[in-house]
Amino acid sequence: MELRHLALESCFIHPPTVFKGFDCLTVLELNHVESSDEFFRNLISNCQLLEPLALEQPYCLNLVEIESPTLRSFVYAGLVHEVHLKKVPLLAKVSVTFSCSPTGVHALAKFFESIPALEHFRWCIEVPRRLSFALNCLKHLHINLVYLDELPELQGAVCFIRSSPYSQDIEIQVYQRFQPDEYLKLLDPVTRDYVDEIPASFSDVTLNHLKAVKLEGIAGTRPEMQLIQLLLAKSPALARMKIDPYYGLEDKKSLKVVAEITNFQRASSKAEVVYNVD
Repeated sequence: MELRHLALESCFIHPPTVFKGFDCLTVLELNHVESSDEFFRNLISNCQLLEPLALEQPYCLNLVEIESPTLRSFVYAGLVHEVHLKKVPLLAKVSVTFSCSPTGVHALAKFFESIPALEHFRWCIEVPRRLSFALNCLKHLHINLVYLDELPELQGAVCFIRSSPYSQDIEIQVYQRFQPDEYLKLLDPVTRDYVDEIPASFSDVTLNHLKAVKLEGIAGTRPEMQLIQLLLAKSPALARMKIDPYYGLEDKKSLKVVAEITNFQRASSKAEVVYNVD
């Protein structure tokens, strides 16, 4: 009988030296599986019929290499220094959560070079300020747990937005560095006078296909407000922007944020901005 679906959880594997993978495997799910880098490399690279691949690894790996011409979905969560994707022409859905960031912008660029069909993308690590190429097939972008305290962090969040000119929906979850009590003492949502015009470095951003935006954890900091301003000003097809405020934000400050957003210029006359005051 030829093995086609393999799911392993919470185990240690020490395969024989002759192990080369499973030729007929189409689905692979590994959750908390401990083994060597060589095992993962042999297992994945020799499964040439894989379509979905899901890896959740708390054990730090130096390098994960994936070469699969049939792969369509890739989910990774855990500790790793680098992930290399090779010859994955059909890969359309990627969700990556690194606890150890890839080593620099060059590694990140290499990550995308072999994903020409990428349509759905979820990312949860630090990003560079710019990519040297466009993700023209990307339609659904989700950036998770991004800091937006300072302008350089805003530039990082805009990196993927700028590189995805055909995105139809964008979801960004903002992470606040401080504990609620500590943060509320420091937080004072910005006023209109404090929010500059859209930074000149974002002048090349085009979002002509963007229809829906969801922002979570918004506290009204200057970079957050600039991001909202940018998305509204650059999205002529935008139909809906939903904003969930930071859960520790006082009602009075939430209303202050809403008042400022209301005054932002919108490229789309039909754009509806929904601020969840609950």
